[in-house]
Amino acid sequence: MFQVKLPNTSHDELLGSNATDFFLSFLASKQLSEIELRANLGVGILDDPEQPHSQLDIYTIGIACIFPIGQQEHLFLEWAGFLGPHSDQAKFVARYGFEAKMFEMKWSVFGSLRVIGDEKDFGTAFEYSESWGVGLFVRKEFCLW
Repeated sequence: MFQVKLPNTSHDELLGSNATDFFLSFLASKQLSEIELRANLGVGILDDPEQPHSQLDIYTIGIACIFPIGQQEHLFLEWAGFLGPHSDQAKFVARYGFEAKMFEMKWSVFGSLRVIGDEKDFGTAFEYSESWGVGLFVRKEFCLW
């Protein structure tokens, strides 16, 4: 998967950075018996907001495990974040939760815990502190054909 953010304003008008950002990531998934493993590795080339006309190269990582605990219920664990060229740019969060299918919808209750990084860098669906959070996510899939 790749993403590109194109410049849409002039930096002289103070409305935007007039820079192009680029992300490239690779996703792998492996089913081991009943456990599903996922990995997401990527690289990003971003505009550096602190240094004019320079770039930041970051590396992204995400690792997840999904464990079945019933017919329609799963536990999940995830570790995700990124590394940058400066020592203060490492940001990692651990997520954990429970997912169940009820009433033809998938319900997820999850929590997150800041592992590395500043508290201003993290947020979840419902925020309770600067270093951890809890949330609820409901998803319904529709088939058009």
